Amino acid sequence: MTIVGTSLPVVCASNGVQGERWAKERFETVVSMLVWLPSTHLKPGDIRVYLESHCPGILDVGPCQGKFSNVISTSLSGLLRSAKFDSINRLDIARWKYAKLITNLGSAAQAMVTDDWEAVAELARAEGERILSSLEIERIPTKKLLDRVSLLELVDINGQPRFGGSTWQSRQRGKPLESPWIEGEIAQLAADNGLNAPVNQFLSNASKSPRDLLASEVVKLSD
Repeated sequence: MTIVGTSLPVVCASNGVQGERWAKERFETVVSMLVWLPSTHLKPGDIRVYLESHCPGILDVGPCQGKFSNVISTSLSGLLRSAKFDSINRLDIARWKYAKLITNLGSAAQAMVTDDWEAVAELARAEGERILSSLEIERIPTKKLLDRVSLLELVDINGQPRFGGSTWQSRQRGKPLESPWIEGEIAQLAADNGLNAPVNQFLSNASKSPRDLLASEVVKLSD
């Protein structure tokens, strides 16, 4: 086991916002990263990036905690651009991460719902928007984030388009799902503030022991 000191700068390059919360409790300098990399990893050593080669993805960064975090995130953004990624150093990176959280709320549905997963994902995202708005948690409009990532040019690989985000891929590999920190984030925020988020709560709970679901099992919860 390697133990590092609290002065080691940490970059949180995960979906959701739990990573930043965890890191801030343990490290002095924390940088937040928004990750948008349309790729697939289902087999060891086989990683497929469904983008034009001139830009492998968007990795925006920004300071999260610590007096040197902006210096580090500015430098990191420059290094990422030199490696052909699209990267912007953003002082309001948290607002972008919360917008990304909304887009990720369909992930558990995609991984588990076998028929109309899009309908369930739409309900989960609408519920998430409602909870964040009720709690006045600042975020950029979802459309602004989608406009940003629309700059990426998706391509097929061997004639096949990409299917399935990171949560779907985790289930395909038999790995734990990230849903307790995505849908579960919304469910916990709701529970802590006397609000209801039945769709996200159901998806978060189901993801702990993933199984095939029908859309009707989840849709009825929103009625």
